Amino acid sequence: MWVGLRTIAKHLGVSKETIYRMLKEDKIPASKIGGQWRFNRDYVDLWLLERQNIPRIEKIDPNKTNRNK
Repeated sequence: MWVGLRTIAKHLGVSKETIYRMLKEDKIPASKIGGQWRFNRDYVDLWLLERQNIPRIEKIDPNKTNRNK
């Protein structure tokens, strides 16, 4: 889902000014569309998880079993 600057700032709990600073320093994933910054909220969430070194939860493949024999 693509959202605007205010929405992503609220989502991250920071000010719009912080988002502008992050954009200037190329520290947040974003695209400029029609002269306005847009953020894919899913990409921003993944970016945030990677910065915090939190492992992603992988789906379990039911075809691969790990049985101790």
